[in-house]
Amino acid sequence: MDARLQFKVDEETKRLAQVMAESQGRTLCDACRELTEEPAEQQRKIITHDQWLTE
Repeated sequence: MDARLQFKVDEETKRLAQVMAESQGRTLCDACRELTEEPAEQQRKIITHDQWLTE
């Protein structure tokens, strides 16, 4: 199940972020998704390690 995240930034910030993402061949949505997935993956590793230590 996918979840939708919403947050507000000013138009200039959005425009600049879109320009940067597009210069890297991706969308702003892709960039935001990656920024969310990276710390989630780090947290998964921490949880897995903690479970391993507990066992």
